[in-house]
Amino acid sequence: MNQPRVSIILLNWNAFKDTTECLESLKKISYQNYRVIVVDQASKENEADRLEEKFGDFVEIIRNKQNVGFPEGCNIGIRYAIEQGTDYVYLLNNDTVVEPNFLESLVELMEVNRRIGAAQSKLRYFYQKNYFDYSGAAGGFIDIFGYPFARGRVFYSHEEDFGQYDKISPIFWACGAAVLIRCGVLKKIGLFDPIYFAYFDETDLCWRIWANGFLIISVPSSVIYHKVAVSNKRNLLKKSYFEHRNNIIMLLKNYALPDLFLFLPARFILDGVSLFYYLLTGRFKNFLALLGAYGWLLTHFPVILGRRTKIKHMGLTRHPCVYKGSVAWQYFLRGKRKYSEIMKPVKKFLISDEVEK
Repeated sequence: MNQPRVSIILLNWNAFKDTTECLESLKKISYQNYRVIVVDQASKENEADRLEEKFGDFVEIIRNKQNVGFPEGCNIGIRYAIEQGTDYVYLLNNDTVVEPNFLESLVELMEVNRRIGAAQSKLRYFYQKNYFDYSGAAGGFIDIFGYPFARGRVFYSHEEDFGQYDKISPIFWACGAAVLIRCGVLKKIGLFDPIYFAYFDETDLCWRIWANGFLIISVPSSVIYHKVAVSNKRNLLKKSYFEHRNNIIMLLKNYALPDLFLFLPARFILDGVSLFYYLLTGRFKNFLALLGAYGWLLTHFPVILGRRTKIKHMGLTRHPCVYKGSVAWQYFLRGKRKYSEIMKPVKKFLISDEVEK
């Protein structure tokens, strides 16, 4: 049986050691029909040349003249992969190590069910391999106010993985650190929006995947070990700024109009509460980041609305992968730290019986 062509895309930005470790793990995988594309984001110390010298024909290097951010960096790799001919792209963070058989189960399920637009691997924490990581864990969800959480990770808490989320499940968003995406879907809905630069770009893309009638699933039999945002630990102020700013961009772009008028004012109030909380607890970097985020949003409001007119919109109140309350309320005020304490399992009927087998 001929295997579909998969293009594995990594971004590298001043992280030669991590990228090398990731590529070494990819050399050991059991899937046969794949290529590896590394998009270098203008790294220092000739890292692109060093990677090419070390790995030779195993990798294809694309050299950007500057760091264009995660979404546009991925777009450059995706466009190249599609031009060269590929069925799927697998976006993989360079601060990861893969299990040798991580690709087979993802591809097999997407080949069986053509409605699946994207599939996420299970992400475990590299330094505590029996725990979920802090990014996508076993698949992402969202509440009606736009706050993300995941099976295995809610805000600052991540669970030990003892198989509690090992069932294939629909999810609202797949983490960009470890996700297989059907190229035909990308051709229909478009690529990542460069406006994000970092954070919530994958959630925005997944929202569009759902809005266009495709499924997104978590496939826990595919396992990746993630060191978690190594590059962003260098500047926590910028990280907080992008998280606050981009979450509101995502809502303004993608909310259906009834949701926009119903839930966005409440979200503004919640951010106001966060602002006072940061100030009272001495978290001044977070305080400045949130102020800066809203300053940018106010001065770029027409730009955001212009992006809204180009996409399909989807209401959240009936979506089975959306929590119909406030996950922040459950976590901070009611002390619920686990996904299973907040969200009921998604109904089985969303995935075909063929996939469940």
